Amino acid sequence: MNVIKYLKDLLGAEKEAGPVGFRIAAVSHKGKVRGNNEDNFCVMGTVLPLMHEGTEGILEFQVKPEGQVTVAVFDGMGGEAAGELASFTAAEKMRELSGQKTFSEESVKELCMDLNRSVTEAAEREKYIQIGTTAVLFFAKGNQYIMGNVGDSPFYLFSRGELTLLSEAHVSRLPPELQGFLGRKPTLTQFLGMGEEEVRMEPFVKQGSCMSGDRVLLCSDGLTDMIEEEDIESILREERKTAQCVERLLEKALDQGGRDNITIVLCDITE
Repeated sequence: MNVIKYLKDLLGAEKEAGPVGFRIAAVSHKGKVRGNNEDNFCVMGTVLPLMHEGTEGILEFQVKPEGQVTVAVFDGMGGEAAGELASFTAAEKMRELSGQKTFSEESVKELCMDLNRSVTEAAEREKYIQIGTTAVLFFAKGNQYIMGNVGDSPFYLFSRGELTLLSEAHVSRLPPELQGFLGRKPTLTQFLGMGEEEVRMEPFVKQGSCMSGDRVLLCSDGLTDMIEEEDIESILREERKTAQCVERLLEKALDQGGRDNITIVLCDITE
């Protein structure tokens, strides 16, 4: 018996970092209430059309250890075609630019600036006063990752059986009555589509490391508004298969009412 290995396993010692790959599953659904789907994503170069109701089933991707993971979820705002245009424009620009960059904290912030300009330019072309979308981004190579977000779409790391929210919600901290409404979600203070001459964009960016067995979840709030974090954590703990886990999360959100568009991207880190 290898006594040292036995003691490490017994004490729950951390695995040594080694080459890792990724299994990715993605889905988008318009939900049960909305007539259109304003969400979009860019998953390994795959972007949904401008006008869509969601994916046809669960999309699956495999990334080898030497490959780079490029994933983003965009939750459009504004109703009618405005939100769809914003999220689609950001996703298309992400696909165009992501292959041209070596990702660092600074380059992810620059990418967010580029995405913001593409959305504001699309609004001008289509004669909208303003359109907007949230963004949550994830880039990984080997066991190193960088995430970033603008708006309130969440990014979770599931590691050692525990779910941790790593993104930072850019929302107003004023009481609802001082924001001019009651019974609605707080106003976003950051999103793609802001005029740079009016508001300074300040993306939240964080880098870290991951190991085999970890899971990364990006989603629109159509999931998190319907399901408590404890339930998400429970499903991630119980269901080991990536696509089936995404399917269970979607079914749970729909069972709880599906009041908004639902987009889910789950990245499983594998040896």
